[in-house]
Amino acid sequence: MASYTQLERKKILESRNSDESIKQFSNRIGVSTTSLYQWLKDIETESSKSFASLQVTNLPNDSNEKISIIYENFIIQLPVQTDVGYIRSIIGC
Repeated sequence: MASYTQLERKKILESRNSDESIKQFSNRIGVSTTSLYQWLKDIETESSKSFASLQVTNLPNDSNEKISIIYENFIIQLPVQTDVGYIRSIIGC
C-alpha cells in the first residue's frame, strides 16, 4: 500500500474531473473509495482549523473600496470587487 503526504493527497484529489464520481475516480487512480473519503474529511478538518482565526474586516484608515483579510500576522488587502474565486484561491478554500 502506498503512503501519501497530505500535500500529495490534496494534489491527487484536485486531479478529479468535475463530472467524475468518487467510485470512478477511485478506479482510475487505484486508491480505495474509503481512503478518498478519509482524505477529503482530513483536508476539510485541516482547512477549518487553519482558518479558525481568519477575519475579514475594514482596518482603521482603510478606504471603503478595500477589504482586509487578516490571518495570524498577515494582512491581505483587496479591492471590494475582487472575484470570490480569486479570494478563495488565495486563502485556499
